[in-house]
Amino acid sequence: KYHERSKDHYAANYLQESWAKLLVSLSRDGLILFSGGRAVARDMVKRRLKAFNAAFDEMYRKQSTWVIPDRELREKTCQLAVTVIVPVYRSYMQTYGPLVEQDSSASKYAKYTAQSLEMMIGSLFLQKGLDAVRFRSTTLHSSPNGKINNGNDVVTGGSVHRQYHTSPTTTIVA
Repeated sequence: KYHERSKDHYAANYLQESWAKLLVSLSRDGLILFSGGRAVARDMVKRRLKAFNAAFDEMYRKQSTWVIPDRELREKTCQLAVTVIVPVYRSYMQTYGPLVEQDSSASKYAKYTAQSLEMMIGSLFLQKGLDAVRFRSTTLHSSPNGKINNGNDVVTGGSVHRQYHTSPTTTIVA
């Protein structure tokens, strides 16, 4: 129980120190909508979205190199980040997105959808590429006698598959 509380505490700290800082970019302060749907400060919306995009890109670039090997902790951490960022972004874009989407350079400001943010955040903390195959096959799979296998087995969807290397850059999973 102590360990679980400790993990929750550090997950909350992580969110506060990293992802929650992005939400400042999506502040509604100073933005007023009239009945016609026009914002008083369209340029302010553009600046805030541009700042959010830059901050998100930097955060994603940095954190996409991090790895959380524990599946449950990884999924929980990603889900917490999604629940902090995506609803605020979705609401902001529903309210102010149409103002920038009419602009000729809309993709510069409305760079992400709520779904794309959710997918990107959900993909964080995974071991990537060939290193992931090596990591999973040498650290997570041992033989019945307790010895680490030879690094050629990969688990996908609960099944063990044998890998065959056909070239230095191609890996086939059978």
